[in-house]
Amino acid sequence: MNHAAAIERFSSAALAYCKWLEAYPGTAHEEHRTATYLVAELYAAALALPDTEPNGIDPPVLGREQRAALLTRLRSFPLQYYWEIFHPLSDTPETAVCGDITDDLGDIYIDVKEGLYAYAQSKQDAVWHWRTTFGLHWGAHATSALRALHAFDPASGNSR
Repeated sequence: MNHAAAIERFSSAALAYCKWLEAYPGTAHEEHRTATYLVAELYAAALALPDTEPNGIDPPVLGREQRAALLTRLRSFPLQYYWEIFHPLSDTPETAVCGDITDDLGDIYIDVKEGLYAYAQSKQDAVWHWRTTFGLHWGAHATSALRALHAFDPASGNSR
């Protein structure tokens, strides 16, 4: 895949993800299925983004009102807490910690949305932002969320 196509694929996935979280929630089954699909799509598309250097345009930061609306939207999500370990490759097993799907989906949204703001001014800066935050932050949230979503059965509210 060429660089332009990879950037277009990611920006389309980012727009779809943000549009979903900016819309009224669906049923538990719809929310579960949509979240699983969109997070997986974002993750796969991020892997194909080209390496870039920033031009120096910092993306605008999500405002307080937008963050509050996002949290309100995510409160209705059918899955909330799950168990995970943070460092699966450590030599000694860790104690499991409680993960929060609202935190995962919300942090992915913030990093991706801020990159969309930058995209309007500089594709290069947007790609740099998305790749950097993917590696340092939202990629881990995506993998944690996907593991929990994969285990969740929205029909019963329990694990499969």
